[in-house]
Amino acid sequence: MVRSKKALWRLVPLLLLASPALFAQKPTQFAVVDIQMALVGTRDGRKATELLQAKVLPRRTAFENRQQEIDAEAQRLQDDTTLAEDKRAELTDALERKRKQLQRDETDADDELQQEESQLIDKFSPLLVKVLEEYAAEHQYAMIFDISDPHNPVLWASETVNLTKTIIDLYDEASLQAQTPAPESAKPPNAAKPRPAVNTSSKPN
Repeated sequence: MVRSKKALWRLVPLLLLASPALFAQKPTQFAVVDIQMALVGTRDGRKATELLQAKVLPRRTAFENRQQEIDAEAQRLQDDTTLAEDKRAELTDALERKRKQLQRDETDADDELQQEESQLIDKFSPLLVKVLEEYAAEHQYAMIFDISDPHNPVLWASETVNLTKTIIDLYDEASLQAQTPAPESAKPPNAAKPRPAVNTSSKPN
């Protein structure tokens, strides 16, 4: 999954945990987590990445083919020394229009991809944040830094305080539980219907 910095930036206030509930428990530990790696490393994230790649690769191939065609036309135009100036100018303008259209199409495709990534992040981030908050509260962390942000204040951190793998595993477990339908409550056995009363009185002769 291509990383969407704008969408991920919205998670930073939630993931740099320092809530009053945590301080009430006198937290003493600090940790780091790579949120971007966690998002794409979960089972849901990997599945979403595969779906996006399946959509992106054909587009990328199509763009590359169009670029090759433009390059080939430009080379033919350069090699052809018999063209009249007005014809060369006409073909040059047409080639330039193709280049600009390709650039616009690539930009539109990139924007659409970023929008889809943002939607995926919005879909998965609530559970990820919930898992991270619960883990931080349980283990009394005072703060967890997002080291995927290039402007994070962490200069160095030991791998022993990196919670990325732990959060991925916990997310996968919570996601699986959320997707598993709850068992239906046991229904009481059907009560036997009372049989109709049998008329034992004898009819008069």
